[in-house]
Amino acid sequence: FADVKTGSTFFQSVFISVVPDPVLEEHQTTVHDVLGLPKKTPEFPHISLFYGDHRKQEIADELRLSGIVKEVEGGISVAGLQGFKLAPPWIVLCDGPVSDWRVLKKLSH
Repeated sequence: FADVKTGSTFFQSVFISVVPDPVLEEHQTTVHDVLGLPKKTPEFPHISLFYGDHRKQEIADELRLSGIVKEVEGGISVAGLQGFKLAPPWIVLCDGPVSDWRVLKKLSH
């Protein structure tokens, strides 16, 4: 993982920025192909930890102060993990409250 950051949008309140990887780029291309959309989204791999507009800096700071996020050579560890095994992507409609989100398609390798 690269770092824990806060953003300016609801969907990027507190997140782990992920080091770009060819497999992630392949997944992004596959999702665009399945949806029949041109690839316009930015190259911004990340894992969201918190959605919302309040307390985001406080949450990011607490993750570091509590030791959940630690600096390691080449980036950070989160709860002792320095990366993850990539699973096939899901396409999810994120419209309205989280309880209304719907899985549209689960892709396989």
